[in-house]
Amino acid sequence: MPRRLLNYLRANAIGITALFVALGGTSYAAIAIPAGSVGTRQLHNGAVTGSKLAKNAVSAVNLNPASIAGNIADWAQIRADGQVTTSSPKASVVFSDPTRGLYQVSWHRSIPSRCIAIANPVNVAPLTSPATADTFGPTGQGSSSHVVVSTFDSGGNNVPENVNVLVVCP
Repeated sequence: MPRRLLNYLRANAIGITALFVALGGTSYAAIAIPAGSVGTRQLHNGAVTGSKLAKNAVSAVNLNPASIAGNIADWAQIRADGQVTTSSPKASVVFSDPTRGLYQVSWHRSIPSRCIAIANPVNVAPLTSPATADTFGPTGQGSSSHVVVSTFDSGGNNVPENVNVLVVCP
């Protein structure tokens, strides 16, 4: 038995030596480098990947909005009669003429001018003809910021329609 062990050690001497040097260096680094000493300056671009992050360590709240191609800042679902069914954050229709399919939607907070609004009619059965929607805005400052939505039938006439409204910001 001792002879086989001696032969193994001779054949693998370089590998075993490298293993102990590596383990020693790692142990030294773990003891010698103070906690919190590795920061942004020490990290190279691409050094931290998704697989290296703890689960739920980074969420949309933690990210800089400028680093994301686009995000939905506000949204609302509006019935044809001008009532908001769901939204985030809380929205209201501050002016509407549902007989003509005109809605002024407000989230009661400032919407940055770099954002865009998108409206999509939600046709409900029975479907007579496809509808379209146009938006104007965001406009205004502070709590008066709003988006104007107009819904149209296939002939281009203003008609009441259920509509989804999104505000997308870069």
